[in-house]
Amino acid sequence: MTLPQTRKYVFSWDLLGDIAEGRPNLGQNARLEVYRLMHFALDHVREAIFLINPEGGFEYVNQEACRIMGYSLNQFLGLGVSDIDPDFPLEQWSAHWQDLKDKGSMIMEGRHRTKAGVEFPVEINANYFEFDGRGYNLSLVRDISERKRAEILLRKQEQEFRTLAENSPDNISRYDREGRFLYLNEKLADFLRINSGEVLGKNRTEIRPDESYSDYFAMMMKAMETDTILEMELEIPDREKEVHLIRFVPEHDEHGRVIGAFAFGRDISDYLQNKRTLRRQQEELAANKAALSVLLDHTRQSETEIQKNVLATLENMVIPYLDEAMEAVTENATASVALQAALDCLRQVTSPYAKKIASPEVGLSPRELQIADLVKQGLTTKDIAGRFNLAVGTVEFYRDRIRKKLKIKNKKANLRTYLLSMQNG
Repeated sequence: MTLPQTRKYVFSWDLLGDIAEGRPNLGQNARLEVYRLMHFALDHVREAIFLINPEGGFEYVNQEACRIMGYSLNQFLGLGVSDIDPDFPLEQWSAHWQDLKDKGSMIMEGRHRTKAGVEFPVEINANYFEFDGRGYNLSLVRDISERKRAEILLRKQEQEFRTLAENSPDNISRYDREGRFLYLNEKLADFLRINSGEVLGKNRTEIRPDESYSDYFAMMMKAMETDTILEMELEIPDREKEVHLIRFVPEHDEHGRVIGAFAFGRDISDYLQNKRTLRRQQEELAANKAALSVLLDHTRQSETEIQKNVLATLENMVIPYLDEAMEAVTENATASVALQAALDCLRQVTSPYAKKIASPEVGLSPRELQIADLVKQGLTTKDIAGRFNLAVGTVEFYRDRIRKKLKIKNKKANLRTYLLSMQNG
């Protein structure tokens, strides 16, 4: 890359005199002092300086040139451009010299090779001038290795960003500080039905003069002004019921200053619709749950009323008839015993004790209820086994299950005593 200029320099001792505070009539000693001052200054600048003759040989180099190239001053004065610049072999030098002479100066990038053979990129600012009728090239050279590495890293990061952006399911765009498009992925270009190359460098009003996206750009500018990540839900113009979630992220330079913003957009229309559907279903479920609760309460109340009616019927209608029947069979021992047992069972069913021990919370089986009743009456395990024609071990098993269901299995409590307490309580 070259940036040509047209100015030429003619170097003479009078020029040195002019540098000395504009006094061209200084004597020879004063002019030599100016020359020594210039030589000292050139040895202390950060750029490498090369004074090159028309043949491509070095007439002068400063200390910085010696340092970065690894040559001593005497070694340098025996070398030429082709010894340190692989891009300028000797056969090309004359054409380059003529080009520089015509243009006066140029800035270009190239390579230099050190004494150790290490090559590195450089920026060369070459200037043609004449001194005592002879042409020279004064080149200021700067090592741009760090800049090149930064450029390579930047290109790599840019490529990685574009790869991610072009394969992202989101709409992605990038803006400068004034809100002009710097980039948009193809997904966003297709969504907006535009050519991405046609909008780069343009702002909102140049693309959409109407106010359809004014809120979008206002939010983006706010994100940059406040250096804050912001989000908004945007109803897409001309697209019924389509909503996008937009996230604005400020972009910073190496000094932390906001230089632009990224915008990431995602269609959330289906998500919002599903959210509304779910909310409606939850409301319906809550209403059904409330109705079911009321129904269950009514069912429980009905069950309680039925139980009360059954017990009242037993107490007021069935048991009195059985009492009368009991008086009529006093002389029949077998019938009397059976009838008495039936009366005892009915009275137990209607008693508070029966309600407790037969409740679903306790959960005794019919056989366990029978055995519990006999235990409460004072029958031994052997007597109960004989009554039901069971093995003694089986009755012990039932007793153990009854204790467990009554939650007294691991307590020092007598089963009969506990059952009696339930009856008395």
